[in-house]
Amino acid sequence: VVLPDAVTTLLVQARAWCAQQAVTVSDRRWRKLVGLLQVQAASRGAVQVGRWDLWLLPYALGARPEQIQALVQWCDETVGQAVPLDLQWLARAARAFEKQLEIETTAQPDDAADDGAGKLALARAIAGEVAGHDSAMLRIVSERARRRYSQRHVDARVAQVAEVQQRCTAALQSARQTARAALAGARDHLWLPPGVLARIAAVHDANVDLARGLQDELQALAQGFAELPVDAALHGRAPEPLQWES
Repeated sequence: VVLPDAVTTLLVQARAWCAQQAVTVSDRRWRKLVGLLQVQAASRGAVQVGRWDLWLLPYALGARPEQIQALVQWCDETVGQAVPLDLQWLARAARAFEKQLEIETTAQPDDAADDGAGKLALARAIAGEVAGHDSAMLRIVSERARRRYSQRHVDARVAQVAEVQQRCTAALQSARQTARAALAGARDHLWLPPGVLARIAAVHDANVDLARGLQDELQALAQGFAELPVDAALHGRAPEPLQWES
């Protein structure tokens, strides 16, 4: 049974990790591990050792429970590539756009804030909003009380969100590709414990769900900016891009 270069590289990385973590493993045990991996591969009808055969590694190298657990984590992250995705910067960007959309959606015209507020209060009183009733008057007055923006402003905001959306889409595609590559062959492995597969798959699923959720949020925000009321007579400058901690 052949030991391919990809598996050899992982074993070299494991040996370096053991040395860094003061996990003592003799040369004899390393040779026994390689033999065990080859036997496992042969038992499932393979002609070469696969990456998922390395699930045995923690139990062959760890001498104490804490060492085994640390090696399990190393295998999850290195062999299974099960590393939680850090998209905090995307979440901060979404929150910044969400706040800005709220500001621009609820803003009143600079020259009619007091008058607009008074008319809106009167319309609410007439409509009996306290009782939960709606009215065309209330909708009309509410709409007229909103600030209008230039088309340039709206287009700029949508473009700003779109730029972040592109990066989010790239993150989502990367998460999906990583999951597919990492889990390739895992479900068909004869000896891989279901619990190991479930644990690693859960991390990849969470990464994809996180990126997809942020993508959906950004799409809704882009739609929100696109629906801001426009005054065709306005030709102001495009707004400055939003800032957030990356």
